[in-house]
Amino acid sequence: MENLINLLPSNKAIKSIELIENINDFSPNFLPITKTYDQDLDADILKENILFGKRNTRYLCISKTDGFESHVVEQIKIINANDNLAREGFLSIKKTSDTKQKAWRKKQLVYKLSKIENCNEYITDIVILSKYRPPAPEGFKYLGELEKVHICFKTSSSSSKNSQTESEIIDFTKQIENLKMQSNLYPIVNNNGDKHYYESLKLSYQLPMQNKPVPIRAAPLPPTKAVKASNTGTLSHYYNDDFIGIPFVLHPKIIQNNINSDDIPKCSSKASTELEYDFNLERQILVSTKSENRKSTSTNPFF
Repeated sequence: MENLINLLPSNKAIKSIELIENINDFSPNFLPITKTYDQDLDADILKENILFGKRNTRYLCISKTDGFESHVVEQIKIINANDNLAREGFLSIKKTSDTKQKAWRKKQLVYKLSKIENCNEYITDIVILSKYRPPAPEGFKYLGELEKVHICFKTSSSSSKNSQTESEIIDFTKQIENLKMQSNLYPIVNNNGDKHYYESLKLSYQLPMQNKPVPIRAAPLPPTKAVKASNTGTLSHYYNDDFIGIPFVLHPKIIQNNINSDDIPKCSSKASTELEYDFNLERQILVSTKSENRKSTSTNPFF
């Protein structure tokens, strides 16, 4: 934060000062001082240590645009809350601009306005310190202790009121460019007038090709479907992988005997009639025992 303030041009005069209670309720065109310059802590002037209940806060705000026309803040002082320097031309802040509460406790900050062409120097910046250890920050002057914080301010002579010229702005832009160069966020491309500088950047985007590792052994082949022989159809009802591919052939001894299909005896019609049986005897036995065992009739296959 300190480096940023030192870098930014701040020779424009402060035109008005106000005090607020809520840090976000500052007036338009005013800038609240919310952080201390030395430790980047809360810049509350009162710094009350309250565990329960609402904590009262006070924050300084400055403006470099709003105020009396052609008037700037020439001087600031810290005095007791009951003192008055109105005869010397100092203005005091009585209440907060947002909540209209009493502005100060023990001490107060007063400021004096003057026409810019009549003052030898004017105030351009105000910072708040948590703790003061001499000397004051570079470019600032120590004012004093206000409540529980310390106030420092920066001035600029009236002879340099028109010093913010075009040359100063150019110098400021050069400082910004130097910060960009020192950041090393982006590579510096020196094309030397060559319009094809982009071709030299192509190789930086080509990643080296890495050979893929060769597998130790080849992956196993997928299982192939076994081709069934035409003479193994008898195994279809009793399928087993152990019998796949085994041909169904006759024993060599049978083949040597030259047995033909004509030599196999055929079953006569008489033999088929002798094998028939009508089960009449069994039916009569079941009928006679029907009364004794009624349950058997319901599941008897002969009825």
